[in-house]
Amino acid sequence: MSVSKLTIGCSRAGSLGNPVPIGEIRAMWQAAVEAGVRAFDTADIYAQGDSERHLGRLLRANPGRGIEVVTKAGFRHGRKADLVRLLKPVLRPLMRLKGAGEAVRQVRAEIDNQDFSPAFLSANVDGSRARLGLGALPGFILHDPEAAVLQRPEVGAFLRALKSEGRVHRTGVSLKDAAALPAALALDGLDILQMSASAWETVRSEALAQEIRARGIRLYLRQVLNREDGMRRSLKRALRDALDDPAVHSVILGLSRRKNLDTALAILSK
Repeated sequence: MSVSKLTIGCSRAGSLGNPVPIGEIRAMWQAAVEAGVRAFDTADIYAQGDSERHLGRLLRANPGRGIEVVTKAGFRHGRKADLVRLLKPVLRPLMRLKGAGEAVRQVRAEIDNQDFSPAFLSANVDGSRARLGLGALPGFILHDPEAAVLQRPEVGAFLRALKSEGRVHRTGVSLKDAAALPAALALDGLDILQMSASAWETVRSEALAQEIRARGIRLYLRQVLNREDGMRRSLKRALRDALDDPAVHSVILGLSRRKNLDTALAILSK
């Protein structure tokens, strides 16, 4: 195993419901970079865009270090999301009050409307570029589309255009489950696949693994420890099972605290 195989998931960076101060999270990210981690995973909707903004600061503080950020789009923010972002300094101290968490969950529940039209995705690509401070995104993937979405000719054409225009280096798909995998693999020029470890286990075959390797597709596995097996399966075993698979490019771990980073680095460095 190698530290270079670790991707840090940043879904909770800047989130109103995350009790870890963002300064502590940014310090953890910097420690990860110093230890050899070069990959970070985010999305335009995470923390109302603040996850990308904070990663932009990390990129500016580490020029020339080869940090790659993969971001996602395809969900619309709820109507209250922008207001929540503006009021975060006021709302965060109130999160400990009774009922505050439920209010935040209601705001998040509004983020259930997907839009994979080229016009919407194009605007989000440019928004992510601006928040990250990048001329071109290292990786851009569709956020949990259904198979029917991936079968639309305009979706594949849009992803190809992103690369030909130089706005994105690699494109791909984050899968909610394995049902849309055949449609994702049918996309011409697919560079990135992201899925849960359990979903990968249900479809993995040697032929599929060979196809992924032969096509140079980067397979990122998330949720290597889930609620069902987390108490019975150690992180060391979960990482080893994932990274011993030659088809797997990287494992995504959602981290906020330095101690959890140190645990992962100790395992990966052995």
